[in-house]
Amino acid sequence: MASHPRLRSNTASDLISQLPEDIKHRILECLNTREVARTAVLSKQWNDVWLRHGRLVFDLDLGNLLGGNICLKMITNVLLLRSGPIKKFTLAISKLEPALKQSDIDVLCRFLSRNGIEKLHLSIDADGDTGEYYTVPVCVISCPTIKQLQLGYMYFCWPVNTQPASMFYGVTSLKFHFMEFKPNDTGILPSIPHLEILVFFDCDGINHFVISAPKLKCLSFATRIVAEWKFFELHFPVIETLRFSVCPLYNKATAAINVQERFPIATNLQVIKLTNFSFAHTKCITLVIQLLRKCPKLHKLEINLMEYRVEYPTFTLHIW
Repeated sequence: MASHPRLRSNTASDLISQLPEDIKHRILECLNTREVARTAVLSKQWNDVWLRHGRLVFDLDLGNLLGGNICLKMITNVLLLRSGPIKKFTLAISKLEPALKQSDIDVLCRFLSRNGIEKLHLSIDADGDTGEYYTVPVCVISCPTIKQLQLGYMYFCWPVNTQPASMFYGVTSLKFHFMEFKPNDTGILPSIPHLEILVFFDCDGINHFVISAPKLKCLSFATRIVAEWKFFELHFPVIETLRFSVCPLYNKATAAINVQERFPIATNLQVIKLTNFSFAHTKCITLVIQLLRKCPKLHKLEINLMEYRVEYPTFTLHIW
């Protein structure tokens, strides 16, 4: 009887140690940064799992808890302790004091690009009050292993000394949030051969992000800045799903365009999702109707109504 509690303790310990490796990694992914650190410190078994864990997330809680220098030092130490490739890395922080330097971001991204990174999310708001952003490092643009890339609160500048064929070569999903795109002065139209999903949310200068994406399936944008028609002309014939905010689509420039004559036929487009739609904008409705006429294979139209900052239910129309 006296040894029974000890047996129970050993059994519990064995149950933890005998968990499958993938289950242990999933448990770590459900914890925030502080909880993972505590778990790794208190248990050698979990510390070993943590050192082999290749999907890392550093969130806003970490940035609020630590200053810029301490945060960067901790992230660097964690990366250097990895015993295997880093498949996924997320850094979503804002307004660190003192702020990180551009060189800090460059060094961090170079390390990731050399260690098999496949899913990368960088959202680094340097100072939301001044609107100053970091610049996307060139090594991120040219990294061949990245498949899913999400960037936020950064400047995108086209690299001058990088081969166009190496830009986002392996990327299948590309998402931009609160980005500012600089003009492409290289005179070259980059091609992203494997890109299937392209998303813009509240970005400036998306007209400067003109690319060729022969396998693009889904194009989504919600932005206050109206994109020129030439931005869509390259993608319209190949995409299968189009999601966009209606009202920003219409301005004086688009009003003068005869969509029926100049807009290409969307031969593969099957789903259109309209957000922030308002029946009060008759010209926007006319424009949307003209676009619908260019979609011979369309079978689903989804409309999200927005009136006076009140969001109404989504209406879905199936066309057979």
